[in-house]
Amino acid sequence: CSYKYLNGGPGAVGGLFVHERYADNTDLPRLAGWWGNNETTRFAMEHQFEPTFGADGWQLSNAQVLQMAVLRASLETFMEAGIDRIAAKRDELTGFAEQVISNAIGTRSWIRIITPATRSDRGAQLSILFERNGKEVYEALIARGIVVDWRTPNVIRLAPAPLYTSFADVAFFGSTFAEILESMK
Repeated sequence: CSYKYLNGGPGAVGGLFVHERYADNTDLPRLAGWWGNNETTRFAMEHQFEPTFGADGWQLSNAQVLQMAVLRASLETFMEAGIDRIAAKRDELTGFAEQVISNAIGTRSWIRIITPATRSDRGAQLSILFERNGKEVYEALIARGIVVDWRTPNVIRLAPAPLYTSFADVAFFGSTFAEILESMK
């Protein structure tokens, strides 16, 4: 999911981790792309795929240059910010988001956060389960310019990305979320 985790956007280059214990097993089923074919016979255009050993044997084709440029810029941003700082801000932002959501929910028993409460058991995403009015809340958030994700039948997901989401953004979300819930009495 480089579109999501590396900020590459929709259509970004995908990747696959190949564990070393499987990398040289040429009998495993795979998508057989010409770039993964043994380089000594690659351009012979044989009918039989002959995988190269190692993770290289799992490649499909040339990476798209423009998509790789987007990922390079993103990775440079990650390197500059530092993964430890990004992870720390992720935890703080997600904890703050959990707090503002809980405050907005208050005593409403028809809404609850279903993401694990323990920080080590979650990433930057929070999922809110609605017994009713979920789609209306989602549409109201979108109409106010807040980008969240709807999952049928009744879940709103949000993920305060630490590289470009501020605490003010999360506070704005919380106050807007509370206003929307208040309007649904």
